[in-house]
Amino acid sequence: MLRASRKKVLLASSLVASAGVIASCTESKPARLDAAPPPIASVDAAPLPDGDPPDQHVPTDGPITPRGKHLGFVPVSTGPLAKPIEIAARAGRLYVAEQDGRIRIVESDGSTDAIVLDIGPRVTKGYDQGILGFTFHPDFPATPYLYVSFTAPHPDNPAPANVSFQSVVARYESTDGGLTFDPATEKRLMVWDHPGVNHNNDTLVFGPDGYLYISSGDGADPLDMYYENAQRTDTLLGKILRIDVDNGDPYAIPSTNPFAGGGGRPEIYAYGLRNPWRIEFDVPTKRLFAGDVGHLSWEEIDEIFPGKNYGWGAREGFTCFDAGPGCDGDFVEPLIVHSHQEAAAIVGGVIYRGTGIPELTGKYVYADASSGYFWAATMDGPKPEPVRIHDNPPMRVVSIRLDEDGEMLVAHYSGGRILRMALVDDP
Repeated sequence: MLRASRKKVLLASSLVASAGVIASCTESKPARLDAAPPPIASVDAAPLPDGDPPDQHVPTDGPITPRGKHLGFVPVSTGPLAKPIEIAARAGRLYVAEQDGRIRIVESDGSTDAIVLDIGPRVTKGYDQGILGFTFHPDFPATPYLYVSFTAPHPDNPAPANVSFQSVVARYESTDGGLTFDPATEKRLMVWDHPGVNHNNDTLVFGPDGYLYISSGDGADPLDMYYENAQRTDTLLGKILRIDVDNGDPYAIPSTNPFAGGGGRPEIYAYGLRNPWRIEFDVPTKRLFAGDVGHLSWEEIDEIFPGKNYGWGAREGFTCFDAGPGCDGDFVEPLIVHSHQEAAAIVGGVIYRGTGIPELTGKYVYADASSGYFWAATMDGPKPEPVRIHDNPPMRVVSIRLDEDGEMLVAHYSGGRILRMALVDDP
């Protein structure tokens, strides 16, 4: 997801897709997510993301912190992490997924030795592949299930024509309260063929309704040849999906899904998305937001509604996509767009509900993996106005999640760290 692109200049990498981990596509070949990042001595020495920076550096829009304080990042993990790509805080523990196939616990002292699941031999690697998302059953640990989104080899060798690998959503079970999950308990809930090398199955989150939501990219290859998948309702590519994991075998279709009665794949909740890298609910308001990675020009933040079409394949941001089928349609416009002058691999984020940074309470905080910039926006109006809140030092952010106290955690992909956003004293 992290691979970003522009028409004439290779900008960043694909979310964690390419250079980073999310991005869009280049006209030659994608930047690799699995390129070894340079070592960093401290958070303050974090390197620029892989790939070229945006065209111009625009100063932070304005201070949102009290006098004598600034937004900073406090290390949460001290042990080594290889390509940390997703995080989840549950049952008093902090879990982190490494892209190449492991999920670890970050202990209270920051150590990361404990591996709770290792499916490395089962995943494909490179570009946007590997473990891309995970979450726990809403009743965890009473219902001891872990759900993981990853890419896997096709069972046929060679794979069928126009198939690179498979997207998988699988469930694993724990018998020790979440200290370990047995790979032998794997139950594959959903499997679908994937044509390209990136824009894969990304986020897993449970909604307030108890259903599992899955973000799925359009299946792009480096030239974005599969953009039309997003507009098709007979494929799971380029969609937000919703399934009921507590009923049926391996799942049931919620009766209120838009195509539950026909007209499209019944798992589809929303469509017309390119690479919705990270999605997240705001629990108090039950609103669902997505960061959808752009192609040539625009990155966007969307609010997701059932049955709605978000335009990709026909539109990018508010503009026509030249290679697409035309600009007309009943499309939901993005809430926020960023040009590739300041973003090229949008991550998405969370509505902050913590207490440590009062100036951000109730705001949507999100980041771009290419530039390393962070923004905050009040999402109550029809046209949110984001404010740049952090841009130095830049970092390759691939996920922003809330801990169990409602504070923001950040997965820094190239730095191999989990950080907490916090107010820190000025030097």
